[in-house]
Amino acid sequence: MSPSAGDANIEERMAQLKSGDDEDQIIIGIDFGTTYSGIAYCFTGSEKVEPISILDWPGNKGVNAPKVPTVIAYTQPSNGSFNWGYELDPTSSDKIEAIKLLLDPDQPKTLYVPPSQTKAELKKLNKPAVDVASDFLKALYSHAWTKIEATCLRTIWLFKIP
Repeated sequence: MSPSAGDANIEERMAQLKSGDDEDQIIIGIDFGTTYSGIAYCFTGSEKVEPISILDWPGNKGVNAPKVPTVIAYTQPSNGSFNWGYELDPTSSDKIEAIKLLLDPDQPKTLYVPPSQTKAELKKLNKPAVDVASDFLKALYSHAWTKIEATCLRTIWLFKIP
């Protein structure tokens, strides 16, 4: 996940963070994408900013990948348990995908429209899109934190939602 030209100047922001406090900090960025999502982080205490991408994802069987599919499927809706990302079979019919596009119903229609089964799954689960997105993001956060916990005292999360 590298910053694009339209993103805020991350190096400048990190310099501001460093000047206010001499403690090492970690900055974590989440790219919540329509089809794939990713996480990268970097430390403010180093002179050269070197983003580190999370490459190890649950269900990816040891294959490194900078992003994970933005999909979720509830295994037991009554207790809220679910599988996400690479844990799902890509051909599964009960998966919920492109959930981000359903978060703002007033958003103009894009070229990529969530499959009709996504809306049907939401209706079947009786769960609003924001709750499903929240479940996915919690899983993403939890996995990221297991990979980088105990590396710093203070954390700043940055979300990129194109």
